[in-house]
Order: sequence, then structure tokens, then C-alpha cells
Amino acid sequence: MSYRDKAEQLHAELEKHPGTEDLRKEIKAVLVRPEHGPTLRDRLREFAAQHPKLAGALQGLIDELNAAGL
Repeated sequence: MSYRDKAEQLHAELEKHPGTEDLRKEIKAVLVRPEHGPTLRDRLREFAAQHPKLAGALQGLIDELNAAGL
């Protein structure tokens, strides 16, 4: 599964959770402009610390961003 697939999957999951609008925008931005990957990766780590129930899904995208060199 590519980072794009993981990003879309995570975006869909986050739509179920209030207060995730900003993070969803950042995810969509990376799909258009991959150079934003490092910033998103840091943001995902912060968000995972604050929302442990979503940490697994967030880590999946972090791993894919790393694998893609972003």
C-alpha cells in the first residue's frame, strides 16, 4: 500500500472524529504536494500522542511517508 493509499484511508477514518479538520487538510495537501510530507509526519506524531486510539492508523501513514522518502 502506498503512502497515498494510507493517506486516503486515514483521511476517511478521521472524518468520523470531530476536531480533525486541520489534520485532514494537511493530509490532502501532501497528496497534492508531497514535499509537505515531513511537516505532516511531525504533525501526525503530535496528534497520535494526543489521540492514542488513532495512533495505529496514524503510524501507518508515518511509516509510508518514511518509506517514500518524504
